[in-house]
Amino acid sequence: MAIGPSDVGRLRLWLIVLGAAFLAQSYGFRNGTRLSWFAMNRQEHRLRGEIVRTTLDPARRTTGRLPGEIASLASSDADAATGVLRQASMGAASVLGLVLCAGYLLWADLWVGVAVLVVTPLSMVVLRLLTPHLSRTSHRQQEGIAAAGASAADVMQGVEVLRGIGGVYRAGR
Repeated sequence: MAIGPSDVGRLRLWLIVLGAAFLAQSYGFRNGTRLSWFAMNRQEHRLRGEIVRTTLDPARRTTGRLPGEIASLASSDADAATGVLRQASMGAASVLGLVLCAGYLLWADLWVGVAVLVVTPLSMVVLRLLTPHLSRTSHRQQEGIAAAGASAADVMQGVEVLRGIGGVYRAGR
């Protein structure tokens, strides 16, 4: 409407509206991301503190696993648990964006809107079918990392014993 009739006043108005919308989105994303990362890091810190307390206190350990293995497994679980916070915070924004975009697409061009609204759920179904395979692969990687962490912790524990009895000095000769 502003460009066709060469209405400079309308053009300025809509450029200001566009700039205000961009600023609102930019600041909303920045502040929302900042809050979600703060919550995620705070929870991760709390979980890791609990991991340290459990790993260092033999009375609190309920499995027969070595401390290094417990720490490695629990650390990767803490990362996954805090990832849920990030997904939850971004999920609400994604749903709102999807609803607004779908409404606009349906308003602007009915057939494009319908096509997007059909293709999006289909792509989600395909992703849902791929997820179990990715989870199995991730679980195997975590088990390997836990075993390596346990071995490293046990080696370091043995080195500390050797240092305590003066073995490192004698081995260096």
